[in-house]
Amino acid sequence: MGMTFLRKIAGIELAERLLNGGALVGILGVFFPWISGEWLGGEPLRYAGFQSYTAVHGIGILALNTFILLTTLIPLAGGPPIVTQQKKNVIRLLASSQAVILTILALSVLTSITFEFSRMSIRFGIYVSLLGNILTAFEAFCKWQEQQVEQVHSFFHTP
Repeated sequence: MGMTFLRKIAGIELAERLLNGGALVGILGVFFPWISGEWLGGEPLRYAGFQSYTAVHGIGILALNTFILLTTLIPLAGGPPIVTQQKKNVIRLLASSQAVILTILALSVLTSITFEFSRMSIRFGIYVSLLGNILTAFEAFCKWQEQQVEQVHSFFHTP
């Protein structure tokens, strides 16, 4: 059963792989450090995306990207689809756009913190998450556009 699941994953089209790969990168970026440095007392610290000031943003990004992954992985594993095929691309576009917005909001929060405390610095995790979410949003937009073109062609197609 595991080999057939891996074959199904290997058989999906490139745009779908990029979309889910971007969502996976967005998830991994939440677990990497987003901010680190020292407070005034000199105690070194490092926070990931779901810790400290950006906890709500990080948890939201994690949930949205997990949902995007599950819309592909559950049907491949033989389970029922989470959303209908007609609404799948629109919902993934909305979820990935929201993840990009949340990442930019978290980056603005972290930027204001680093302006206030000179010993704090923004780390690579937020940028990894941002790049993954932008890739996911771009691919979701492309998939949605393809679906729109197919609907128009099927409407005007004469047998």
